Amino acid sequence: MAMGMVAAPQCAVCGSPSTRVEIVSPGLPAEWEQWKAERRQAFEEHRDPGRWCLRSEGVGAGNGRVGDAIEETGAEQIEAAFHERYTYAQVHTAGFYDDAGFCEQCDAAYWLLGGCRLAGARQTESTSA
Repeated sequence: MAMGMVAAPQCAVCGSPSTRVEIVSPGLPAEWEQWKAERRQAFEEHRDPGRWCLRSEGVGAGNGRVGDAIEETGAEQIEAAFHERYTYAQVHTAGFYDDAGFCEQCDAAYWLLGGCRLAGARQTESTSA
């Protein structure tokens, strides 16, 4: 059973969060108390508090301040994928189109799209061989 969670894998280069994934169980987001009144109002107006919600910000995009309603099974799948020590194989199972910034070749997260210098070097090596 999903419980709700926040994950923010760190960039292998700079240490900043490469992505932020939050599963909001029916109820309120983790940072609710820190939100300004306008943001709270938007969330309340556009989200059913009885549904699960995915909020994400990543290297390629995000899904906005309110997030997207998801089913509990989707929440369970994403929650299972985001447990430390984060690995590409594990995070890939969440189904994010950008793999939450993880590089398959070096098994690390990057804040910038194409930020993996190791993967770029491996591609150059394989094309010149």
